[in-house]
Amino acid sequence: MKGVLKFFAGLLLIAYIVFAVVKWSSKEDIDMCSRVTIAVVDSAKAAFIGVKDVQTLLERKHLYPEGMPMNKIDLSEIEQALQSHPFILEAQCYKTPTGTMHIDVSQRLPVMRILSADSKSKMKDYFIPPM
Repeated sequence: MKGVLKFFAGLLLIAYIVFAVVKWSSKEDIDMCSRVTIAVVDSAKAAFIGVKDVQTLLERKHLYPEGMPMNKIDLSEIEQALQSHPFILEAQCYKTPTGTMHIDVSQRLPVMRILSADSKSKMKDYFIPPM
């Protein structure tokens, strides 16, 4: 009798594990990115790039993830696109099970700032980013 109970308990456990794996693995396929949070982690040091700049850059390259299926979002492609900007040193992207995409950006600080006056005596700023 104990052998039969152990057999059915084992069978139920295996059935539950299979059910859980199927349910949770297919969930990502249908989930959409409902929210994007962008953080410039060192914005207290400098303000060469902002949250809106990051969003605009991703939208221009058709990589802004909001509304996309979570399984279609290529994190490395987004990170590479952001790191191609001259004032972005590093970008870290990750997804959460709740449908939120997080993007953390570190700024590259410029080597030099150049102030110049144009023909109308207006001052203009130029920044030379590090190589």
